[in-house]
Amino acid sequence: MSEDIDIEKFFHNNDIRVHELSKQIPRIDDVTLVVIKGHLVVERCLFEILQRNMHNHKYLEYAKLSFAQLLNLVKAISKIPPHENTFGGIKKLNRLRNHLAHNLPNENTDKMIDEFIDYVGVHIDGHTT
Repeated sequence: MSEDIDIEKFFHNNDIRVHELSKQIPRIDDVTLVVIKGHLVVERCLFEILQRNMHNHKYLEYAKLSFAQLLNLVKAISKIPPHENTFGGIKKLNRLRNHLAHNLPNENTDKMIDEFIDYVGVHIDGHTT
């Protein structure tokens, strides 16, 4: 098993795969659909990080891990300090996805969307939306 996983290196080395997955995110104004599809793409990336760094990765399929469990396992094998912002954004995405999937739009919806966009925009150089 490899030592610490560098998330930037993972995405850099897997640009083609990430690009293919990102095609699953529609370019439309339906925030709920974009968030749910984006969440699925991130979940797939987290799963692949674990899969590539386990001796017996076939058992990951049987584990039926939740999104939060996947995220925490990736945190456990990663260099956490340089990637706290990444993990924070992923956690906010999960919270937003759960809100959108289990609630009708309400007074918290726009606030959560704005918080997610602000957080990600602040933590990704050159991107504000």
